[in-house]
Amino acid sequence: MLKDSGPAQAPRGIQVASAVLALSALGIACCAVLFVGFAAWPLYRGEARPAASRRAGRALRTGIVLTFVAVALLALSTAASWWPATADGAGGAARSLVLVSTVGGTVCGPLGEGGDGFLALRVEDHVVDVPLSAVTALHPVSSCA
Repeated sequence: MLKDSGPAQAPRGIQVASAVLALSALGIACCAVLFVGFAAWPLYRGEARPAASRRAGRALRTGIVLTFVAVALLALSTAASWWPATADGAGGAARSLVLVSTVGGTVCGPLGEGGDGFLALRVEDHVVDVPLSAVTALHPVSSCA
């Protein structure tokens, strides 16, 4: 099934927030690795072992919590890739125009939802269904002139 190749992009603010969340997740994950590393390879500097083991337990719990926080932030940052398309299907980005040549002529417009065996193009205010068997060429264009 042919679909519009133009990506649906989230608004700029959502993209920036997504990048900030992803970088925050990376920083928090690095901190989690340090905490877990301190618990796994303790550095005893002449201190009593019971206090060091309590400190290691706290570091391990903190590292585990930070790991889950980092995973949650990363999952939240990837949610921007599923930004919904607007009612007209544009998704905030300009629709890609295509020029379709058939044995009967040419048609130009953005791709729409086509059924099996058909290519749907929006031409002005209506949809033109072109049978795929009649298509001789298909070219992306910047404008329909």
